[in-house]
Amino acid sequence: MKKIILLTVILISQYILQAQTLEKLDEKNGFKTLKLGTYKKDLNGLLFNSQDNIKKYYVYEYMNPPIELSSVFDIKFDKLYLMFDDSNKLIGIRLSKKYTEKMQKIFLDDALNITLKYISSIGKATYKIGNNSTEIGQGWKGKKVRLEVKTTSQDTGSELTVHYFSESFVSKMLDNGF
Repeated sequence: MKKIILLTVILISQYILQAQTLEKLDEKNGFKTLKLGTYKKDLNGLLFNSQDNIKKYYVYEYMNPPIELSSVFDIKFDKLYLMFDDSNKLIGIRLSKKYTEKMQKIFLDDALNITLKYISSIGKATYKIGNNSTEIGQGWKGKKVRLEVKTTSQDTGSELTVHYFSESFVSKMLDNGF
């Protein structure tokens, strides 16, 4: 009986700790100084990249971002993209780093290290990503913010991405069948 009670207490405490760490994700509401909901006009150095007319969002590359916005933990990323909705509010932040075939060991080390550091700071992932053998990752779903770490492999190399999304935007897309 004591073992059952102890196991129950451990499981409940893990659930509470997970909730508290996901609350941290929601409290930050973005990535470092980039806050979801910020208006595009309040950011400088944006270069239009693409748009999705169906999902109704626009992607801009953040040109020459401050160094602190170019890295996650100790990994420096090549590109920083910002997604805005029709009202020009920031709904997504995407950091991307590409690796050549010769850099596969570094790619695997970076992917593992960043995932372990997120697990250490905000807890176990709440869902897995992997719709095919070329894309895998983990995600953390808070009430307001969703974070995803993904790896994509192609014949020419690999890519590591970190995404921060507004949960309301993701929910709206899922409700519309995307």
